Amino acid sequence: MSTERLWQMARFLTVIFAFLVGGWLLIRLSSILYPFVFAFLLALLSRPLVDFFQKRLRITRGWGALLSIILISGLLVGSLALIIMQLIRGLVFVANQLPAQIQELSLYFQKLYNEKLAPIWNDASEALRSLEPSQQNTVQNSIQSLGSSLASAIGEGSKSIAMMLQTVLATLPSIALIFVIVLLAWFFIAKDWHQYEMRLKRYEMLPWFARFESVFLSLRSALFGYLKAQLTLITITFFIVLIGLFIIGVEHP
Repeated sequence: MSTERLWQMARFLTVIFAFLVGGWLLIRLSSILYPFVFAFLLALLSRPLVDFFQKRLRITRGWGALLSIILISGLLVGSLALIIMQLIRGLVFVANQLPAQIQELSLYFQKLYNEKLAPIWNDASEALRSLEPSQQNTVQNSIQSLGSSLASAIGEGSKSIAMMLQTVLATLPSIALIFVIVLLAWFFIAKDWHQYEMRLKRYEMLPWFARFESVFLSLRSALFGYLKAQLTLITITFFIVLIGLFIIGVEHP
């Protein structure tokens, strides 16, 4: 085997090893770094707004970042509050309609029992009485076992729901801490965005950085283009359906 082929094989194995090590490190550090990833994405989203505040209001970039964070956070919190209010209104509407629906459903089940289930139950009772005592005991034991299994499944499901609620309540302090970290990281990344860009420009003369930047820009164009197209279609569909529901007078559109 030639020396050139050996170098190609060594470079290939080095790249594979680097990808494996990078993936392992990314998986190990994902539980620590994801707040900063969210903060970076929010800073990227708010960058035009920060530039606008800085140029139009003639303030420092720190104040522009703070104003953009307050504005975007207010919009997000307001949207969340509006969604919660609509959900509460929907639940109140369901609670008001539920008694009549339950009564109608009970009448339906009563009619179903009288017309369909009662004859089947009578036939099954007669068939059971015609069996031998040992066979009757077997059938009864099977029914009891089925009932016990069903009750056990319901109990386990109730325990799982209670444990899930307990876990959610226990994670609220951690969620609050992550929220604070995201806000702080968002502020500092948005405030020093141009400094990071200037530092990156120092590496533009390096060949490996130019290749990396080309690949990154291609991936960003493809990924963000796809996401932008999907969000545009989703938004158009949402408003068409919402306007249609308003026109036909559907409650709680």
